[in-house]
Amino acid sequence: EFQYYPMGDYVKCMLERNQNETEYLDQVEAEYNAYVRQNYLWVPEDLEWLQAECDRQKMPKDPQANDMKRAITFVTSYLVKNQTYNLKVPKLPKNEDFVRYFLEESKEGYSAHFASAAVVMFRMLHVPARYVTGYAAPENIFTQNADGSYTALLQSDNSHAWAEIYVPRTGWVPVETTPGNIGVLQNIYGVSPEEVEQQQKEDANQEKETFLVPEEPTEEEIEK
Repeated sequence: EFQYYPMGDYVKCMLERNQNETEYLDQVEAEYNAYVRQNYLWVPEDLEWLQAECDRQKMPKDPQANDMKRAITFVTSYLVKNQTYNLKVPKLPKNEDFVRYFLEESKEGYSAHFASAAVVMFRMLHVPARYVTGYAAPENIFTQNADGSYTALLQSDNSHAWAEIYVPRTGWVPVETTPGNIGVLQNIYGVSPEEVEQQQKEDANQEKETFLVPEEPTEEEIEK
């Protein structure tokens, strides 16, 4: 049996708790935050181009709760724009890095690929992140029992992977980056699909500006 507690209610509860000064809890939070930042920010060295993309977002070195929405929107929109969801991807070639191959070569994968890439990107944005596996139970597999409770039969095709980010004074918060499941972003974080789409447009415009080739100077300009 699993007790269900909506993530939105959890975040609200933690935010309300933070409004009350609690010296002991603040001390524990500070110590754990330091531990998290020491152990959940490592990134591979062979993804310099991706690091450059993340650096353009100008995230602070120690992002706070109000920075998380921008980080989530950027990571989600980037993956949805550049990668394709596919359950039947070929086997990873020998000696290839899982994340690098997904981002640069195949550009297609399932939840494990999207979650792994998301963790790396969040860390590049200075947001502590970790990779998590478990099950995703959609609403349509639940049946109501006579006593008012609900039962869901989880099978292998319900297995799922996602990223979790550490939000200061709130804790580890799941982030869904796999296409088809992004609707949960609006319920949990207030990130709407329209905002994801807008972020994609802004990224595209920024790419055009970055790679714009300057025009050749005229003869008059050269003489001047």
